[in-house]
Amino acid sequence: MYVTCGCHLVQYVWTLGVSEQWQFVDVWGFESDLLQLLPRPICAVLLLYPLSDKVFSVFYLMFII
Repeated sequence: MYVTCGCHLVQYVWTLGVSEQWQFVDVWGFESDLLQLLPRPICAVLLLYPLSDKVFSVFYLMFII
């Protein structure tokens, strides 16, 4: 059993031409028992992370400059 992400991102990518067989699901953790709950195949993992000013400045210094 898995939970489909309750956002409009799924409908948006479908309008871009991505097959409706593909979907976004929530990952509850990276422990092996939780990863077994994910549907297969897995094409990609998107990490949504809050970007504070401090994190942004460190990222900018590491990769942009």
